[in-house]
Amino acid sequence: MTPDQILSQRPVWQQDDPGAWENAERIALSQNRSVILNSMIEDWFPRFTLTDNAGLAQVQDGTLVDCNSIAHPEEFSGLGITSILTFDLSQGLTPVDAFGLVSDSQTIYASTGAIYLATQQWRDWNVVPENQWDQVAGITTTTIHRFDATDPSRVEFPGSG
Repeated sequence: MTPDQILSQRPVWQQDDPGAWENAERIALSQNRSVILNSMIEDWFPRFTLTDNAGLAQVQDGTLVDCNSIAHPEEFSGLGITSILTFDLSQGLTPVDAFGLVSDSQTIYASTGAIYLATQQWRDWNVVPENQWDQVAGITTTTIHRFDATDPSRVEFPGSG
């Protein structure tokens, strides 16, 4: 929950109160801490749901990756998890292997031998003064993450650069 969401639930006259934003931040922080404290690590992993051809019946569900198969770039690039999966189509759509990269990948490219993800350094533009946006945007870096795709039975992450 964000402070904006908290404020949107209040009457307009309360939203205009000088301490409304700080109060909304405290409430959001408290609610988010409660969610985190009452969750298990598996709740944060990417999940999948496999349905039948008509999309009506759930066939299978579960986590895509486990804790040992998730990495993060040196440079923070978002809170999403990009999942790389391998399948043996003769065995159905159950992943054979999986790997997760904590990032909001903007670009994905695949060849017969590799999968590449491009991520950019994440910026909180709310804390960057508007008169510095052009300067800060000019120093944004891109990192390329390479995954070996030569063995369809496993996902291998050789590294980033």
